[in-house]
Amino acid sequence: MNFFMGLIGVVAGFFYVKYSKNVADSLGRMSWAEKWLGAGGTYSFHKIVGIIIIVISFMWMTGTFQLLLVSFLGPLMGA
Repeated sequence: MNFFMGLIGVVAGFFYVKYSKNVADSLGRMSWAEKWLGAGGTYSFHKIVGIIIIVISFMWMTGTFQLLLVSFLGPLMGA
């Protein structure tokens, strides 16, 4: 199940990166992204988000994301 969900996430992230211009045009410009990332920052932000989705999905497929969550949040939750 983790592999299947991760695969869906990778595909979704890929399409998010591929169509980031369309997403950015639909949602409008983000002034803070333009300020901090420079000209075209909104488009760069959407590409970065897509890449993060892909990386987290690969981590989910291999189980490393779950290990990371347990190692960071486990002491807080008493595990």
